[in-house]
Amino acid sequence: MISDSILSWNKFIDDVAFSGPLIMLTYYAAQFCIANSIGMKPSFHLSKGLKSERPIQ
Repeated sequence: MISDSILSWNKFIDDVAFSGPLIMLTYYAAQFCIANSIGMKPSFHLSKGLKSERPIQ
């Protein structure tokens, strides 16, 4: 979101100093956070509260 904000500010409002490195830094930081979260366990369980998985007869 930050990298996109810098891009849009550059395009529609005014130039941002060091926008190239800032955009890439924030973009890769976000990509790292997304990739790092893949290995984490979810904090909720979808199976809680579901009825048994018996077929309907």
